[in-house]
Amino acid sequence: HIGFFRRLAEEAEPSLTRESAHQTAALLSTELGNIRNALQHCVTTGDVDTGLFLAGSIWRFFQSIGRLAEGRQWFEALLGHPGASTAARAKGLTGLAGLAYWQGDDATATARYEEALSCYQELEDRFSEADTLFSMSMSIRYDFERCERLAGEALAMFARELAIGSALVRSVSKAHARVGRHAPTVGQSARVVFTYAERLALRGLGTPSGQTHFVERATRTLRHLFWPAKCGSSTVFWNRIAP
Repeated sequence: HIGFFRRLAEEAEPSLTRESAHQTAALLSTELGNIRNALQHCVTTGDVDTGLFLAGSIWRFFQSIGRLAEGRQWFEALLGHPGASTAARAKGLTGLAGLAYWQGDDATATARYEEALSCYQELEDRFSEADTLFSMSMSIRYDFERCERLAGEALAMFARELAIGSALVRSVSKAHARVGRHAPTVGQSARVVFTYAERLALRGLGTPSGQTHFVERATRTLRHLFWPAKCGSSTVFWNRIAP
């Protein structure tokens, strides 16, 4: 029973960042009661790894249905148990950080991302390390200088790990130059948005099965950037580039 819901969550995870996210969220909503029961079982029995992998796979589901506080409570309860594997702890910390980010709790988000980063470094999981480093840069969204620096470090790590030489990344880089001509009022926000789009492209190259949806997200991000009048404020930019 518990294993079934862990597999359901892990299979749903990629779809939660695709155009079909609302359909996946609807499917998970029909199982929300069972998911809660599974998570409670994990908390009660101390099956921490299963609980963290389950919750960590669908933290975006909790975010999408507006149950951020509930999601955080599950993560905090599970992370409060001793004995979690490093991989499970990293998964849980990343999910908790993501929910904290969406609640506007940047201090908690940054702290949890830093913990997750240490876990991925211990695991020598360079791709997840770079991904977490970039997400952490988003949690310090109001410190543009540090944000850009961390995002740049993450992008460089992606490039090293994936040996990038792709036309896709080159096309994004060319588009980067255009922002100075077409959206000069966006300033530093624009550079961060473009770094994010480059990161999406790199993630797509590193995950063949998910390449299409990462490229689609990069394209949408760039499209919105070229029409800043539709955004109204820099807040919208940050909402579009969530970790």
